[in-house]
Amino acid sequence: MNIKGIDTAAAITEKAAQTLYSEGYRFAGRYLVPASGDTAWKALTAEEAKRIRDAGLAILPVWETTASRAKAGAEAGEADGRRARQLAQGMSIPVKTTIYFAVDYNAPAEDMGAVKEYFAAAAKAVSPYGCGVYGSYNVVDALELPKWQCVAWSGGRIHKDATVYQWQGQQGVEAMALKQKVGFSVDLNKAATLAGMWQPETEYADGDGTITEYTNLKPNTETPAVRWMRQQGFSHDSAHSDVTWEELCAVEYAFHGPSDEKRESGLLT
Repeated sequence: MNIKGIDTAAAITEKAAQTLYSEGYRFAGRYLVPASGDTAWKALTAEEAKRIRDAGLAILPVWETTASRAKAGAEAGEADGRRARQLAQGMSIPVKTTIYFAVDYNAPAEDMGAVKEYFAAAAKAVSPYGCGVYGSYNVVDALELPKWQCVAWSGGRIHKDATVYQWQGQQGVEAMALKQKVGFSVDLNKAATLAGMWQPETEYADGDGTITEYTNLKPNTETPAVRWMRQQGFSHDSAHSDVTWEELCAVEYAFHGPSDEKRESGLLT
């Protein structure tokens, strides 16, 4: 894992996002939760998401209302998955994005049955978005889902299948140093790939999760249809030629946005 990232409960300002990028960070974990009630203080908003992605950072969305919510089982998982999907759709998050659901406590073996039921229901309800798990070594090991492993309760072990590993909490030396630069507390993460994250506005993630700069990709001038297609994850196989995104959409896909009749007829998914 060599892609640096952070996660935080704080809203990321434009300046902080730019600082993170300049310091070599390429993604930020933020809470995809209701911007009202008990979770309002940590909720990602559309405005903040734009700031983050404009700075060149991908977003790693995570759902967490309470630390031990997952032990409430299937009914809670269905409700949380449905609400997370609604929030993601409201922000026009691409459907290929993975939304992680947190198990933010040292879940004992006796809770694992309920936790598994929670995630089975959440995965079904959050579809067509992907469902991932954030938690300790034992929690991520128990679930066949994309894994974001937290440093807490993991005993120094890193799961072989972890896509993202939170290697240092906010009280760590490096995390405290970064806090001084961005103005809020952060946890530090490393990722094997950016695939499955909400990609930055100024860059495009190839299928293997690597990042390639495209000089002809201008988010302030591209058409809504082009932006929509890019956010859905359509491949730009001609990235290193003179073919523009407009030409790609018009010629190769002959597709002009989410309301296109070909999509509605089921020819495009």
